[in-house]
Order: sequence, then C-alpha cells, then structure tokens
Amino acid sequence: MKAAGEDRFPCCLSHALMVCAGFAAFLVWDQWHWWSVKEDYAFGYLVPAFVAYVVYDRWPRVRALAAAQPAVIAPGWMRRVATVKAVVVLAGGLAFFAMGAFYRAGAGLSQPASLAMALGFAALSLSLVYLNGPESTPAAGGVPARGLVDGLRATLAEPRLRLAALFLFPALVWVISAPLVSAIENTISLFLLNRVTSVVFFVFDMLGLPLERQGNVLVLPHGEVGVEEACSGIRSLTGSLFAGSFLAAVFLVKLWKKVALVVAAMVL
Repeated sequence: MKAAGEDRFPCCLSHALMVCAGFAAFLVWDQWHWWSVKEDYAFGYLVPAFVAYVVYDRWPRVRALAAAQPAVIAPGWMRRVATVKAVVVLAGGLAFFAMGAFYRAGAGLSQPASLAMALGFAALSLSLVYLNGPESTPAAGGVPARGLVDGLRATLAEPRLRLAALFLFPALVWVISAPLVSAIENTISLFLLNRVTSVVFFVFDMLGLPLERQGNVLVLPHGEVGVEEACSGIRSLTGSLFAGSFLAAVFLVKLWKKVALVVAAMVL
C-alpha cells in the first residue's frame, strides 16, 4: 500500500495552476471579440478546448513530475540563479499583463493590449509553474552534481523545469490567437502576398502565357487576376502555426521534432 499523502498533489502548485486558469479565462474574454470580427483569427474559438485537452492529456505526467525527486541535483548556486531568472520572468510577465489590462481599460478594445496580455500570460504562467514545482534539494535526498557540465545537465533535468515545459503549448498558444499589432500584421500580410504573387507570375511565365505584373495584380490579355489576401496573408500563417503547434504538442515527444513541425507549418 502507498503511504498516506504520497500521491497528494502539491498545494502550492495547484494554487498556481488555478491562478493561471483565472488569467486564461480573462484572455478568452478579451480575445473573443477578435475571434468574432477578424476572420484571420476565427480559429481562436478552438484554443480554449485544445488547451484543456492538452492539459488533460498531460495530467498523468504533471502528477508524476510534481512528486519527482532526482538522484543528482544541480549545485546550490545554479538553483538560485535559475530561481532568480524565473522571478524576473514572472515580474516581467505581470508587468506586460498589467500594461495590457490598463491600456484596454482606458482605450477599450485594441490589438496592442490583447497582444501584451497574451505575452504577459505566457511569461507569468510558465514562471509560476516553475517556481511552484518540486524543488530539488539535498534535504530531499539529492546529491549535488560536481562540475559545470554535470551541473547544467542536472539543471535541465530538474523536475520543475520539465514540468514547466509541459505547459508550453497552453501558455504560448494565446500569443498566436491574439491579433498582431496593425503595423506588424500589415507588413507580414504584404510580404506573404508579394511572395505568392511572385510564384503565380513565375508559373504563368513558365507556361508561356503573356502577362504583366502590377503590384499584386496580374494583367492578362483578356482581363486581370488579383491575388487575394485570404490566399496568402495572416489567415494562412496563423492557422497553420496553430495547427502545427497543437499537433506537435499532442503527438510528438522529442523537442527537435516539435520545433521542426512548427517551423514546417509556418513556412509551408
């Protein structure tokens, strides 16, 4: 039989996750408007459900890491440096979220405010999970690593860092579903639109069809053909990035495979 309290979930971590859930609910309320009025971000309606599924799917691993204690731990100074960095990230995330919330309260709905809150949530949620995860200490039975290389390996293998990594998708996906600042969005849209127009022009030219390019419009002998933004703009980029991120989070284990899939989704 298992000892009493052996499988008990850490109270501080459960409180941190509830705080993160509260911030996420605020993001849903804020971004709902953009999902409704901007077709490029209509996939955002799926984000809360997908986040809930990923957390549910990873919950057994979350519980296991919450109770894990490695045999070899990082030296004390490395653990303190990592903790200080996490606190700095947490402070920055809270500052970003607060700035976005105050800007929204004063100026109403705005893309910069939504993006700032999404970025702030990503930073504060990951740092909260890390800081409230199981800390590896000699008192818990861990043996400090010797040497810089072994210390770095022990730091990367810490349960609380691996625990925070399980929440990368739930924390970062809100940045994808939040609208970009207008200047950045227009720049990306025009760049992608120009690339697609160039490809279409090249294909027509290779087929020997007489045509002239005027911006994003191809002039043919019997009319004009315009390359629509829906075929090449933010909609295809954000949708592909969201789909690639979700598939990588659910079906792939190796980090390099996850990164490769997300990059491929973004490029293709």
